[in-house]
Amino acid sequence: KDKYIDMVKSRVDICQLVVDLCPGTTLKPSGTHRKKCCCVFHNESTPSLMLDTTLNRYKCFGCGKSGDVISFVEEVQGVDFVAAVHTLLDMYCPDVDAHDLFEQNTPEQEELHRKTETMYIYNQFAQEFFLSQYEADNEEAAECRRYAELSAGGTRGRWDKDFCRAFGLGYSPMRGNKFLEFAKNKGLDLKILAQIGLLGEDENRPGNYYDFYRGRLMIPQRDRWGRVQTFTARSLNPHTAIKYLNGRDSLIYKKSASIFGIDVALKAARQSGKVYLVEG
Repeated sequence: KDKYIDMVKSRVDICQLVVDLCPGTTLKPSGTHRKKCCCVFHNESTPSLMLDTTLNRYKCFGCGKSGDVISFVEEVQGVDFVAAVHTLLDMYCPDVDAHDLFEQNTPEQEELHRKTETMYIYNQFAQEFFLSQYEADNEEAAECRRYAELSAGGTRGRWDKDFCRAFGLGYSPMRGNKFLEFAKNKGLDLKILAQIGLLGEDENRPGNYYDFYRGRLMIPQRDRWGRVQTFTARSLNPHTAIKYLNGRDSLIYKKSASIFGIDVALKAARQSGKVYLVEG
């Protein structure tokens, strides 16, 4: 139930959750709105689990595990999604009546839910792929990083390097069909990838797919719960006719009903007590 997901993600602080579920964990400051600790998912002596209080997410740079408050409970307690939401409601929202959380859905609702979840999972796979290409050791990736990340003197680039990494910026390679190859190797459903706009389909040869995004900075757009809905793609070529390509409307994304950066904005608004809504 979306209302309960929204509730726990807005009320539960990732840092408090880590301390509550993993007694003895020591958090240390690691920049503005970030803390770090030794990973609770694997043994280590140097802290590599980063907790971002603005995004309300965690990521371990040692074992690679990442997610939000719900996935943290799933991992630590070994429970499914619904049980994790119920645990968070019990712990942090005792005033909420969640009796309908376990109500049975119809087969049609279940099918729609499975497809919706698959789309979110595929977008997360895509975000990880684009991130790996962004961090690659080649000239294409280096050019993308130079465009995105502020230089030491602030003479080029757009955003602080830590923000770029925390936000999950990525890169879509210019040549070949590397994402298509990645998707095939993962065994992903290519039709669903086309439905969410990550692949294009040849009009003259149905069933023949290709990478839709090429040579672009990939900016993930998340919903208010931090799930990747779609991508905005910025061309690195200053002479291109279309600078930005927006994501395709799908089951999980409607441009007219979405606000870019809402996941970050809600957290910042809660911290400051203010919200600014602007057009364009």
